[in-house]
Amino acid sequence: MRPLSPTWLIAAALAAAASPAAAEPKRAGAGAPAARSEVRAATALADRLRHASVLLPEMGCSGVVAHSQSEIVTAAHCIPSGRSAVTVRHLELGTRTATVLYRDDARDLAWLELSEPFAVSAFPLATGLPKVNDKLVFLGRIDRAKRPRRAVVERVARCPHLPELDDALFTTLDAKPGDSGAPLVNDQGEVVALVQGGARCHIASPVYPLVRARAAREASLSGPSSTPAERLGPFRVERTRDGYRLRWSFSWRLGG
Repeated sequence: MRPLSPTWLIAAALAAAASPAAAEPKRAGAGAPAARSEVRAATALADRLRHASVLLPEMGCSGVVAHSQSEIVTAAHCIPSGRSAVTVRHLELGTRTATVLYRDDARDLAWLELSEPFAVSAFPLATGLPKVNDKLVFLGRIDRAKRPRRAVVERVARCPHLPELDDALFTTLDAKPGDSGAPLVNDQGEVVALVQGGARCHIASPVYPLVRARAAREASLSGPSSTPAERLGPFRVERTRDGYRLRWSFSWRLGG
């Protein structure tokens, strides 16, 4: 075997030094900052969810402070039949009475208003459905929750025991009794759905109908009455958010 010439060795060394692999050697853990950022974001979301979660002790259920500090969303079956008010408990802030503002048994959704707000960061409600394979954060019943879990949306389909719920979320979630009404939250920090409950339950009800119900109620309270206002002499009797008020009617004339 002939020995390699010095000229060939120099050329090979220069070529190796000029190659991208040699100029920029791959660093171990180059993607670590992005991974750490994702972990921090998930931890912050889980902490926020932990502080906003509540219990409905009368039916052994869960719920979450949503939209405002005075509002709770939960599953409809967490409200005793015929009841217009229930007890809601926060582990750190105590107990409140909550009035049932809206209940949809067909979709297993309920919206409550607290007698006194909880001083926590309320979660917004998602206005639509998640996509298949989306990953959602789940904490579950707050008095036994240890760490958040990820639930993957496997499909959106009709619920077998709620036939009117045709867009139920079937997930990889393995919920336990007491998780009923607990929220599933997306990475944007929105409540997407509420757990329906039951042993090994993996079905959740999307919350977008609650957004529509809330908007409809606000419109009915802030907008004009759907029925003509009655007259009381030169005044019109108008419905308001707090009851009724008298408004002077400039079109009223003596003699009709």
